[in-house]
Order: sequence, then C-alpha cells, then structure tokens
Amino acid sequence: MINEVRPTALIADDEPLLVQALEKALASVWPELLVTSKVGNGESAISQLLSGSYDIAFLDIQMPGHSGIEVVQAVIEEWPETEDAKPTPLFVFVTAHDEFAIDAFELAAIDYVVKPVSDNRLKKTVERLSQSWQVRQVEPALNTLVNQVNEFVLESRKEEQKQEKKSTPNADWLEAVRAGIGDTVHMIPVKEVIMFEASDKYVVVHTAQHEALIRESLRNLLPRLNPAQFRQIHRSTIVNLDYVLAALKAGGSKMTLKLRDTDHTPVVSRLYRHLFKAM
Repeated sequence: MINEVRPTALIADDEPLLVQALEKALASVWPELLVTSKVGNGESAISQLLSGSYDIAFLDIQMPGHSGIEVVQAVIEEWPETEDAKPTPLFVFVTAHDEFAIDAFELAAIDYVVKPVSDNRLKKTVERLSQSWQVRQVEPALNTLVNQVNEFVLESRKEEQKQEKKSTPNADWLEAVRAGIGDTVHMIPVKEVIMFEASDKYVVVHTAQHEALIRESLRNLLPRLNPAQFRQIHRSTIVNLDYVLAALKAGGSKMTLKLRDTDHTPVVSRLYRHLFKAM
C-alpha cells in the first residue's frame, strides 16, 4: 500500500486556548492536515521551522521573543539556498491585529486572518493552502517557477495595498536621531546616516565620520524614515539609498551593497534583493 503524503503544520501562539481552538477548527475543515508542533514564542518557532519539518506555519503576530513578522523574516533569510533545498513553509498569520497585513504580504504570506476566525473564513484559507501545497507535491522541479509566479502575484497585491498609504505624503518623517558617541549625545541628521544596524539592545548609526548608538529597535525606527530614502535590506539593516553605489553578487545568490563613504558591505537578504536587481 502506498503511504499517503499529508501536509504538516506548526502553530505558534502564546495563548493555549486559542491554539486549541485553531487546531480543532483545522481538524474539521482540513482533516488531512497534521499539526505536528505547537509553540508559544518566536524563538521556538524559528528553531522549529528551520528544521525543515513543516509544510505550513500558522503564526500569531505578537508573541514573546520575536513577533510573527520577525519569525518569517528570520526563516526566509536563514533558509538554505542550495538547488536541492525544499521550499520554505507556507505562512499564514492568524492574529487579533489587522494593522500588520501589508507587512505580512510583503513577506509572501499565503493569508492574513483576523481573530476570531470563523469556519467559513478558515475554509478559504485552507483552499489557498491546499492548492499551493498540492502544486509543490505534483512537480518539485516546478518550485522555482511557482515561486516566481507567487512573487509576482504577491508583489502586485502588496503594491495595491500600499497605494492608498503612498498617496498621502507623510510630512513628519524623522529628520534627526539623538545618538550617543562615548559620553556625548549628538543630534545626527538622518540625511548623513549611511545605514542603521541592529546590535543587541541598540541600533548602530553609521555615518561617514563616526558610529553612534541609539536605544531604538529597527521595527520602531523604520516607519518613521522616509521610504524614498531609506530601505530595509535585512532584518538587522536599513540603508540610506543615497549612499548605495552598487549591488554586488558574491558567491551563489548572495548579494552585498557597496556604499559611499564607508567600507561596510551589508548583506541583502533574499526578501529585498528585488530592490537592487536593476543595479
């Protein structure tokens, strides 16, 4: 007898009752799905998903350790890029917070479901997941092509959702940051910042003259920076596009940036390489 291949899933949520409810609902609308792991924090989710044992991940947004958004960023950035590597899991966000939908679709999430989840809404999610998973099973060699098509579709969806946001210019973009250099606090104009780099509990502010420290997370800093000037290129790095001289390929699909006025060559994760393909 031929063993039936069934999709495997991980649920990451720090509220046990909601995990139980989602698992029960999934068992009802998609009996073939095997929920093989349940974790309550972002660190465990990253570790489990990078094991390569899961086809699908259902993630809450706000969890201890790392948010669901940060979990997906970490998994995608650390996923093997060898030719025989299996595709990353299919990601679905199940959350009470609807304001992170654009961020989720930027990460190529299959769906974004707002709690409480109705059976009808979950059925639609399962239909999308099932179709994507079945395509992967039919012909693994088509994964690259499928991913390219998915990227195009998701990029279009992302741009549509961003259109309204872009149509209203933000007059309050950050103009300077208060940063420490030794025992002195300086006000550094953001136009002089080459890049921001996360380091432990601080963010390092790189300029042509010096490096300074601010007690700020990149997650909080990024929305306050003008996207026409600053772009995130890695979960730990934001660069000033005015200082980018070239995008360089270095071994396989790895990409780094050559920047003006610094010897730093930050790595561009696969999530953001499309921003520099024309260079």
